Amino acid sequence: MTIKQFLTRKWFVLIGILGWFYYLLVTFIFYNYISMLMLAGLTGALPSLILSFRKRNKDHRKLTLRRRLIVTGFILGLITFAFFPNIPRMPSQIHRRLDRCNTLITPNNSKVIEFRESFVSEFSLSGEIGDEDKIRHVLDLLDYYTQREIKWTEDLVTRAMAGDLSTPEEAITLGKDDCRGQAVVMASVLIGLGYDAWVVEMAWHWWVKVFDSNGVEYKLNHDGSKNRTVQYPQTMMFNHKQIVILQNPLGIYNGLMISSPNFYNYLEMAGPALVLVGVLLGIGAALYSTVCMGDLRLVLKKNKAARRRLRKRLLYGILAFLGLIGLLVILYFTPAVNFIGLYLFVYTTTGIITLLNLEEINDKFNR
Repeated sequence: MTIKQFLTRKWFVLIGILGWFYYLLVTFIFYNYISMLMLAGLTGALPSLILSFRKRNKDHRKLTLRRRLIVTGFILGLITFAFFPNIPRMPSQIHRRLDRCNTLITPNNSKVIEFRESFVSEFSLSGEIGDEDKIRHVLDLLDYYTQREIKWTEDLVTRAMAGDLSTPEEAITLGKDDCRGQAVVMASVLIGLGYDAWVVEMAWHWWVKVFDSNGVEYKLNHDGSKNRTVQYPQTMMFNHKQIVILQNPLGIYNGLMISSPNFYNYLEMAGPALVLVGVLLGIGAALYSTVCMGDLRLVLKKNKAARRRLRKRLLYGILAFLGLIGLLVILYFTPAVNFIGLYLFVYTTTGIITLLNLEEINDKFNR
């Protein structure tokens, strides 16, 4: 092995380790539905890692496992970085998730007080605050005012960080944020006005719940800024004093996996490009399998057998994912869309990747 090859391999190993670290950091810290989405990556790769311990791999088990761990870490890290590229913002995100009561609900912050006073002044609400007969009216006005002053914008656009948690001050200052920023601002304003307000988390959406003195529940921004958010099981709610966990991890996972209508929103955005998505997924699975099975070096050395195996993996991978995309499109027109779409996508992807990494399948590629 030359020095150049050693250094190249060393850097690839380092990137693989860092990829695992960043992936696991986001998966464990972000919690809620984002963590469950991140688990899809591990779900797809885990069977291939476990297959390293098969009896027929006994003589080269360590090499096989190490190779698969490194390439899996590289890919998971790359995917994680694509959705969470703003690494300098990560420490604040970790802190806010670990201490959300004090960092995300800030009724005494100067910007929040200014926002609250401006809201009360614009709608001349001083005589209505605390009047239980007019709570709904106050909440509707606050929803309108917040949507106007804090324009709904994807967090990847505003902060280059999926699932970003902005403080109320940041959301107010920037003047744009997604439902998370809007929710923490409204809850902070309402608590400052004396209401019993809570931020509620569920898959794909945050909104605000308010209780009056009789325990009657009011919902604020329940349907999202575009009035089309599908409601899923509530996973958590919190205010400036406490956090209430409403679902165990299994409940959160199922709550996400039945959120197919929201998943299909992204498929609708892709439109005819879904064909390209299927092709890219097939190519990605084939390349991943090529590295896992130790064929990449042989392909680069123009080994005919290895190149033949790569062509077959590409063909089968692309056809399999195009078939999966087609099935998902068909399900869109059936009642099954409401509960099976994400389950089908995640576990069929896992099955395709696992089959491509089976020695028996690869033996057939040699023929």
